[in-house]
Amino acid sequence: VEGTQTFTAESVGGNNQLSIQSNIPTLKYTSNVCELCLFQSTLHYIETHVPAEFIFVDHVSRRIEATVYEDLVPLHIDIMVQPTQSSSCSEASFSSVCGRDIVRFHHLFMRAAVFLKKLAVSSHNHTRLQLE
Repeated sequence: VEGTQTFTAESVGGNNQLSIQSNIPTLKYTSNVCELCLFQSTLHYIETHVPAEFIFVDHVSRRIEATVYEDLVPLHIDIMVQPTQSSSCSEASFSSVCGRDIVRFHHLFMRAAVFLKKLAVSSHNHTRLQLE
């Protein structure tokens, strides 16, 4: 039976959603930074903090496809950054294209979420200091 299953869980990075559609697990990270900032931060994380081979980076649609290595195991991921419906936030959807090894995919996502949250907090503090 094909369909979408959605789960919501509290984590270090905040409120994250796991949905599975057509056997492709997707985790969503929501942030209070703009879409462009979240995209650039996510791309920076993939470029500098995990071993990765890029398949595709589209700056217009804010999409990254890459093969990342978690414990030397390749994970094919697709990341799409977009504004939320409220437009005051943005979200990064991490999808495991191959659908295998959900545990390693979840570890990758959780480390990315912690990194993105730290950047958002430091960015918010930097902006606040500039305004004062």
